[in-house]
Amino acid sequence: MKSPLWRFIFKPVPVKVDSIEDGENLRKQIMLHALSLLGMVFLVLMSIRLFFERLYFYALLDIGFASFLLVLFFLVRTEKN
Repeated sequence: MKSPLWRFIFKPVPVKVDSIEDGENLRKQIMLHALSLLGMVFLVLMSIRLFFERLYFYALLDIGFASFLLVLFFLVRTEKN
């Protein structure tokens, strides 16, 4: 975990939690990141399986969606709307 990429992905997000609404926003943000990462892992695993079954079009389609999710994840992490 010495790579700057890992530090960038898993660095804490500075959020002041002064009210219930702030805590709710933090929970939504954590769930968005966790589900995005889980979706990317799932798509990559499915594309590997499809590749071994020689369904190359669907494997590439899954890799395309996973890369799209990765780009969206980094855009959300860098707060560029």
